[in-house]
Parts: sequence; C-alpha cells; structure tokens
Amino acid sequence: MSAASSRPAEPRLPLAARASVAWVAVGVVLTTATQLRVPGLPVGIGETLLAVWIALRLALLSQALGVGVPRAARPILWFWFVSVPLLIAGFLSQVLLRIPIHGSAYHDSLAFAFCAFSVSLFLLQTQLAQRARLAAGVMLATATAGLFPLLVIALRVPAAGPFEFWVAGIFGRFQGWATNPNQIALLMVPTPFIGLYLAGGTRGRRRLGWLAVTTCAGAVGVATLSNGLMAAWAVCLPAVAVVAAWRYLARPTRSILRGGVLWGALPVFLLTLGAAVAAWVLMHAARAAGGLSSSGEGQLRYQIWSNAMKAIAASPVVGLGPGAHAGIDQPFSGFEVHNTFLDWATATGALGVIAYCALLGWAAWRAWRARQVELLAALAAVTMFSLFHFVLRHPSYWFALLVVAYGAPAPATAPRRVPAPRAGPVPEPALP
Repeated sequence: MSAASSRPAEPRLPLAARASVAWVAVGVVLTTATQLRVPGLPVGIGETLLAVWIALRLALLSQALGVGVPRAARPILWFWFVSVPLLIAGFLSQVLLRIPIHGSAYHDSLAFAFCAFSVSLFLLQTQLAQRARLAAGVMLATATAGLFPLLVIALRVPAAGPFEFWVAGIFGRFQGWATNPNQIALLMVPTPFIGLYLAGGTRGRRRLGWLAVTTCAGAVGVATLSNGLMAAWAVCLPAVAVVAAWRYLARPTRSILRGGVLWGALPVFLLTLGAAVAAWVLMHAARAAGGLSSSGEGQLRYQIWSNAMKAIAASPVVGLGPGAHAGIDQPFSGFEVHNTFLDWATATGALGVIAYCALLGWAAWRAWRARQVELLAALAAVTMFSLFHFVLRHPSYWFALLVVAYGAPAPATAPRRVPAPRAGPVPEPALP
C-alpha cells in the first residue's frame, strides 16, 4: 500500500545505528512500566534507558560539532524552541499573579524536558525515515512481546511478583506493567495502523508475522477498556478498511466482476457501514450521557472545563507554565483537565496551542503527501485519544508522532530538466 516503489533503495543503516534506534524504542515502550519503578522515584527502567541514550548522544554530538539539523526535523525542533520559552514565561506569569504553585509543576517540567531532549536528539541524525520505520517495528514488537504474555497470564492470576494486572478485579481494566491502564492504552492506540503500515511494506511470512503481532497488540488495547481508545479505533479502522478496499478494486483491469463490485456493491457496503457506525456512536453516546447524568460525571467534567477556562483567562497569551491549573470546585486547585488542548492551553496559552495545532497539521500533511493512509489514521487516532487525556508528557506519544511524520518520506520529485544548449556556429579561435 506504499507509493515508494519508484524510489531508489536507501543504504542500510550500520549495526551501531540500528542498535541505537532499538535501544531508544525499547526505552520508550518501558516508560509505561510504572509498576517497576522504585517507590518515591519518578523514573524507572524506560526512563533510565532513555537517559543513557541521551548521554551517549550528547557525547557523540560533542565530538562532531559540525552536525547539521535535517530540514525535515526542524518543525518539531521549532515547536520545542517555542514551547520552552512559553513554559518559562507562563511560570513567571503565575508567580506575578501570585497563584499558588502546585507540586505537579515539578513533575511536568521534568516530563517536558525529558520528551524534548529525547525527540530533539533523535532528530539530529541522518536517514530519519529509515530510523523511524525501524523504531516503529521495534516499539510494536517490544510492546506486544511484553504485554500480550502478561495479558494471557492475567486471565488466570490477577497478580504475579511485582505486577498487579487488573484494575477493579480480573474483569476490570488491564493495566499490564503500568500503574494506570490509560498509559498502556496510549501506547496501543496507534499500533493497529502502524502494524498495517509495516505489513504493507513486506510480503509472505513477514507480512503474516506483522499481522499476527498487530492482532495481539489489538487484544491488549481492547483489554484496557479505554473509552478514548475504543472511540478512536471505531472511527479510524473502518476508514482504513474502506480505503484499502477502494485501492484494491480501483486498480486498472477489464474485469466485469471487479467493476460491478466497485460501482455497485461497494457503495451499498459503504452506506450500510456508515449507517451502522452512526447507530453505534449514537447508542453509546446515549448510554454515556445516561451514565454521566446518573453518576454526576457529566456535571463534574463541565465544572473542570469551566475552571480550566478561568485558568486560561488569567494568562491567555503565554499560559501559567507547567502544572495542573484546573480544579473541581475552583481553578488553580491542582487538577488536570484530561484534555491535551485545554491542558496545553493552561500551560502555554494561545501561542502554545497554535504551535501544537501547526505541528499536528504538518505531520498530517507529510503522511498525506506520502499517500500513507495508515499513518494518517494513526495520527488521527492518537489525536482523538488526546481529547480524553494529557499526552504531551509521554515519550510514547512523541515517538508515535515521529513515526507518522518520518516513517514514510514524501514521494521523490522528478529531476529538473535542464534545457540543452542551443545549436549555433562555433566561434573561431582568436588569432594570437
């Protein structure tokens, strides 16, 4: 399903480069293993692996001061160059306004710095497309190989060793090696689409292997019982299936059967699928509305959003810096909105939200330009999930964004034709 067949093959990454990409990809996956952290420490195995990788990258870059910034990497770097001063200005604004500083500001500052350093150093390398594809494969394989066996074990025992697999009993939400099932859900949201993207670039047994890994990853995602994940998959997976069917049936052929399916059965199928999805969404929306009204959660969310808007109004341009600035009864009481756009607006103001929206638009444009519907769907799914959670502090989100933006480079443009010199009389050499 790729349009890259016309491009010349890229040179294979050296072994050291492949090991570096695999190291950082495994570290990103294990940042979700929060149950393995030492109590009282904000870092664990994944953060340690990334910290070692950051130190090694800094050491290598210090020996090669002539390393340039690839042009394709500049949008993400510019995002952080804009966001870091905004976070600092927001913190100063919070101090000037005499708003109490919540303890989450320290945690968020470390998380933002960690993500910014990891992403920036990954981008200061050559062959970004090949590195991003390799990171996607290693992350998907590591997450599935680690979490799917835990899910199988969790079906028989609710806990083993340092792991507590479930929230609210064996029929509750699967949290794997994390302390919050939403961390596993965020890791798994883009996996079906990245798995299909990787399978589309292979054949034979390798394609079947990636499809099997994708299926196992899907089972882990479903076990988290995340509403955000379910909503994202319910919208994006049918869209990818329809595009794949259209591409297959629209191939040039003289088959009457294929033409009949394309112009007859496929429109009927699309209308039926659209009606079914609309009915499913309306049914679950009605159930959710009834549950929210009966439990009071709807009113609670409305209060949190209202207090978030009050916090944004206190410093609408540059925000209030790192930390949770919303609240249930009143703003500035240390409670998150659990919505990336609103949480980021409280931290960096309107300027930060504009920069973030521009970054998402740039990543979507790259995936669209490369004709990679699977990667575009992965970005859409993660963005939908971010409406229910604050995802900018998680390395797994940023590396999913890297895979979308760099996993499929833009199609190669045709070489520019240089006009041939006009034929004319050859001048005679001058006499000495």
